[in-house]
Amino acid sequence: MKELVLPRIAIDTREQSRFMFDGYESYRTTLQTGDYSLEGLTDVLAVERKSHGDAWAMLTAERKRFERCLERMALLDRAAIVIECSMAEFVVPPPQVKRVNAATAMGSYISWSTKYRIPVYWAENRQWAERITLRILAAYYKHCADGACVTIERARVEAQLLEVG
Repeated sequence: MKELVLPRIAIDTREQSRFMFDGYESYRTTLQTGDYSLEGLTDVLAVERKSHGDAWAMLTAERKRFERCLERMALLDRAAIVIECSMAEFVVPPPQVKRVNAATAMGSYISWSTKYRIPVYWAENRQWAERITLRILAAYYKHCADGACVTIERARVEAQLLEVG
């Protein structure tokens, strides 16, 4: 397989279980939103990683905070959520979750994906989640980071931030 050529991968300093991205240069920084991006593109691109337990926590105690994160991600040119388990594994709630069932959990992620225009990727395992994250970053760099797309999107985001602020 042809190796992907990318700028350095930006990894949020708050990311506790970070991907290593063997063969790719990365650096730690405080990202405004998301866990992963690319150097020079942190204001237009973000990938949010969730373990099985984290993904369920976003449905309960962390819901309001996560929805604020989704609102920030929706302002970016591209964003994605990568969950470190298959869809079949995801619908089995962790033992500590008592008030949310599988249908509600799936419904929430589908609803958020539609409302905020942010795709959700269920990866088979952590290794696949890392690979999917890398491919999302690479696809953005290949198809959108050539200048025109990024310049237009930065202007759109700046205009929205001025309206909000």
